[in-house]
Amino acid sequence: MINSRSEKENENSQMIKLVESKEAEKAFYHWFTYVDPQAFKKEGFIQSYEIDRNSISKNPMSGIDFDIIINGDSDFIISCNINKNSDGEIESTSATYSDKLSQALER
Repeated sequence: MINSRSEKENENSQMIKLVESKEAEKAFYHWFTYVDPQAFKKEGFIQSYEIDRNSISKNPMSGIDFDIIINGDSDFIISCNINKNSDGEIESTSATYSDKLSQALER
């Protein structure tokens, strides 16, 4: 039981480290500019983001699922999946936008 808990904590730690890595950021960053070409510029809606560490989980199909909170508002969420491709590089394979974020970006 202790080993199982320790292994799970280690797995969670590794997932957090991977999701918060520069390589992962490169993989999911394009989702910001895809929905908001002016992201992180004065004219853009998206000004900041943070990874919701509590949302990080292993996807049973493959990869890691996690949420990105936009502008510090938990109503503005991008739910992402990252995975390592056959070359061992991290890629973002999907993203889903919360309804409120989608509505805000349509304005």
